[in-house]
Amino acid sequence: MIGSAVDTLFRFLKPGEINQWPGDFENLCFGRPELKNVVFSALSLADSAGGFFRGVYPIQSPSFWWGESISLPWQDEYWKVLDDGKTWEQVTIGKEVNRIAHSLNMTAIDNGMDRPWEQATFLSGDLCQSDKLTMQGLAVEAMLAVDGFLLCISKGEFVESMPWLVSANTNIIQCTCQAQKILGSVSENARAAANIRHVENRAMKADIFAWLDANMTVEMSMDKATDQMMEAKLVPVTSRTIRGWVGEWKKLRPARIR
Repeated sequence: MIGSAVDTLFRFLKPGEINQWPGDFENLCFGRPELKNVVFSALSLADSAGGFFRGVYPIQSPSFWWGESISLPWQDEYWKVLDDGKTWEQVTIGKEVNRIAHSLNMTAIDNGMDRPWEQATFLSGDLCQSDKLTMQGLAVEAMLAVDGFLLCISKGEFVESMPWLVSANTNIIQCTCQAQKILGSVSENARAAANIRHVENRAMKADIFAWLDANMTVEMSMDKATDQMMEAKLVPVTSRTIRGWVGEWKKLRPARIR
């Protein structure tokens, strides 16, 4: 189980909230457009991490969360419909983020890892139990790295801040890779399910053709043949599907049916 601690390891970020300029950073960046742009980019990484955490993959710009996005399997867990039945609202993720942050912190300590974060998610048995938890671990590591970057900036330690920013970017890249893996698995599962359905359909069609070969006469209409197979519950499909297969059988044996 991931630790139950809910106190925060974050000093500047409020995980899951979008574009919150922390503390006095507006004043710190005043008259310094380059610094402001870098801080804004870091906050955008934190925003993207929050999206990945909630199951939203911004495919057009993962590091900026702009443009088109794709839903991951757990997205519905983090959105709720308001009383008007139309408006959607994000579910608060602060407590979940902090629990995972503490789990990552313990993993880092146990493995003697240096800061900034070096993808402790992959060393955590808890966070590797599912695709969702792995994604959320990487997303939280990105948030922690952004928070470390902001701490350095607040102290005027600009050179020291760079590894934290690189770490945040690296974790967002890993989130993107994880999203691609998850979507690939979903596609593979869908293809496998479709193949199973196709095999089942071919088998049922073969049963229909076998019945028609044995029972169809020149005098029997297509509708009557369909009705008889439906009454016999020959295969678990609709009469429309059976009628379509009878039509296919007729094309192969035009002299056997009217």
